[in-house]
Amino acid sequence: MSLLSIEAIIDRYTLKSKKAGVELEVLLETSKSFSASYQKGQLDPFKSEHSHALGFRIIKGECEISTFSESLDQADLDLVFEQALGSVEFFKKSYTPKFVTSEEYEPMGFLYNENAYKVSIDQKLEQSKLIEKSAMEVDEKIQSVPYQSFGDYESEFFIYNTNGVRATYKSNGFFGYAFALAKGAKDTRTAYEVASDVEFEKINMSQVAKKAATEAVSKLNAVTPKTGTYAVMFNPHMAQQLLGLLQGSFYADKVDKNLSIFCNKLGESVASSLIEITDDPFLKKSQHSRPFDSEGASSKKTTLIKKGQLSAYLTNSVYAKKLGVENTANASRGAKTSLGIGFSNMVLTPGQESFEELVSKNNQTIVIDVLQGLHSGYNSISGDFSLQAEGFMYESGHKKQSLANFVISGNIIQMLKDVQAVGSDVLIAESRVISPSFLVSALSVAGESN
Repeated sequence: MSLLSIEAIIDRYTLKSKKAGVELEVLLETSKSFSASYQKGQLDPFKSEHSHALGFRIIKGECEISTFSESLDQADLDLVFEQALGSVEFFKKSYTPKFVTSEEYEPMGFLYNENAYKVSIDQKLEQSKLIEKSAMEVDEKIQSVPYQSFGDYESEFFIYNTNGVRATYKSNGFFGYAFALAKGAKDTRTAYEVASDVEFEKINMSQVAKKAATEAVSKLNAVTPKTGTYAVMFNPHMAQQLLGLLQGSFYADKVDKNLSIFCNKLGESVASSLIEITDDPFLKKSQHSRPFDSEGASSKKTTLIKKGQLSAYLTNSVYAKKLGVENTANASRGAKTSLGIGFSNMVLTPGQESFEELVSKNNQTIVIDVLQGLHSGYNSISGDFSLQAEGFMYESGHKKQSLANFVISGNIIQMLKDVQAVGSDVLIAESRVISPSFLVSALSVAGESN
């Protein structure tokens, strides 16, 4: 077995590409992670994983093919490369594919903590052990913490093409979550909390666990709300999940294929004037920030909705050229996948008001903290949704009752237009969607018959 370094890979396959008269892109992804959890005070088998994959993309005239190998052995790489080279002419595109050229990239030192390696396994295990212990201490009604973990990750993304691109970036960090289960006389409820940061010292898993456990206990003795129309507020976790349904609708390929609710709506009002949504690849604290996209195009911040008006779609180089618009540098591709479009960080710009101020705006407000059926209950073409939910009833700003077994429904565009306020309580965790709470003035709730 002869494992090749990235330098040797570039030299070897660039030479082969020149001899064959083709253009070449090399994409290498490496990752490693560690995670551990405890159940009933005993350490579960912890996970320590390391992986890498290398992708070739070959262009010959109007033809393009992608292939990959999980092995960096020369014989294996030669095999996948030669197979792709022999097949590329069978994959003709409706356009002339072309690699992007070299650009300047903004430094992003915040993505990688040089001191992360100093954190010992014992320190990570101690954080993990705190999760169950801290949650169980909150209340005797906490039965268990069935899903919980603490760990770290490190990844590197390298791209090279024969048009001058050669770039890499690394990211790492620590993460943890707690999913607490509480049991009362009438029902059983769960709640979860997450945390992530590039600095180990800034994560306190005891606090995370206690917050999840406290929330789970507060959800006991839930009732079903009366069917009707209510002011509805989505906490940051649920705002992330709900807005995440919209991601594909911003992609130029979906728009081009008439598979987006935003087709032919540029310049039109699609949300409340309070709504501003951006793609922000420079966002600190997010593990999804990046200096360049998956083609090697330099990252840029793109405003998609400003004061409620749709102002842009996200593109890669292919769809920017096809639609005659600027490339927003949102190419999305892994070593094992073909070229697509994707967000770096989808950000709902926060407002100035606190959670407490938002729930005080109406006589009654339902705050949603669980949504189910997010994919089966959402139509990405029409924007209609019908989702099972849980939450709390607030009256004049005071939490009154835990709620369960009800359904919220409506149209996501109309819901965005009905946003009454956007909170200041931004959550940046593991999600690619970053959002504060937001309050909708009126939403249909199906619960107990009147």
